[in-house]
Amino acid sequence: MPAPSRRRFLALASLATTATTAAPQEPTFSSSITLIRVDAEVLQDDRMIEGLTADDFEVLDNGQPQRVRNLSRDLEPLDIVLLFDISGSMEWVAQKVATAAERALAALQSGDRAAVMTFHTWQDLVEPLTDEMPHIVEAVRLKVLRSRFGGGTHLTAAAGEAVKILAAAEGGRRRAVIALTDNRGTASRREDRVLNEYWEADAILCGIITVQDPRQFAEWKSRQIGPQLAIPEQGLGNLILQTGGAAITTDEPGIALEDMLRRLRSRYTLYYSMPASAQPGKARKTQVRLRGAAAQRYPNARIRARGGYLAPRSVE
Repeated sequence: MPAPSRRRFLALASLATTATTAAPQEPTFSSSITLIRVDAEVLQDDRMIEGLTADDFEVLDNGQPQRVRNLSRDLEPLDIVLLFDISGSMEWVAQKVATAAERALAALQSGDRAAVMTFHTWQDLVEPLTDEMPHIVEAVRLKVLRSRFGGGTHLTAAAGEAVKILAAAEGGRRRAVIALTDNRGTASRREDRVLNEYWEADAILCGIITVQDPRQFAEWKSRQIGPQLAIPEQGLGNLILQTGGAAITTDEPGIALEDMLRRLRSRYTLYYSMPASAQPGKARKTQVRLRGAAAQRYPNARIRARGGYLAPRSVE
C-alpha cells in the first residue's frame, strides 16, 4: 500500500507501562490500536439527519458489531477530482455541464483542492490537484470545452485512474471523485479491482448523471460509422454504492454538483477499532447502521457509507 494511503488509518500507540522499580535498561511494553475511519451520510425522506452521536451508530465489520469510539462532523477540507466524460454521446450537453461545473466550484472553500480529468476511451489529466481555483476554472473553460468529443466511454477505467490522484495525496482530507457523465459506459476494467483502489484510498465515488435529449442522442447514434452492434453497458452504479457515494440524475448539473459538494462536506466521520482478526492487505466488509433510540426515531433512515476496506499492511 502506498504510504499516503496508510495514513488514512489512525494508530493509537504508546499504551505503555513501566514498573517504578524497573532497572534503567528494562524494556517498555506497548500496544497499538488501528482505528478504521468510515464517512457516512444519513438520510430520511432525502433529508440529511443532523445531531447524531457516536452512541447512535454501530458498524458491522465482517458481520461482527463494533462500537464506534469517536464521531466527528468537523468541516474537513475536500480533495475532489472532477471527471468529465467527453465521449461522443456527451457532446450535446458539454457546454451545459462545463458551465455548471464552473458555477459549482464557487462552493469550494479555502483549503479545498480540486483536479480536472477528461476521458472517453482513455484518460487525460488536464489540471492536477491544486487549491488554486482559478486554475480549475480555466481548465474547465479552455481544456474541457475545447476537447475533441468522440469515442467510447470507459467509465470504470477512468474512475480507477482518477482515484490514483487522491491516493497519492497526503491524508487528513475528505476525498471524492465526481464523474459528470451520462453513465453509458462499456466494459473497460474489472470493477472489483477498482473498488479495492477506492477502499484503499478511503475515497468516495459520486456521479452527476446528465439527462440526454432523446432526439440529440439518436442523431449522435446516426453519425456512427459501421454496424450498430449491441454492446453491454458498464455503468458506475455499483462502485458508487460500495464506496458510499451518491448519484444524482439531473438536467441541472450545476445545482446537483453544488448540493453534492455541500453534502460531502457535512458527512459524519466514524472511527472504530479494527478487529484483531483482520489480516493485513485483506478486504473486510462493513455496514453502518443506527442503533438504540436513534434507530427507533428514524426507522426509515438510509445510510450511505463504504461497504468495506482493505486492512492496512502496516500502521504508521
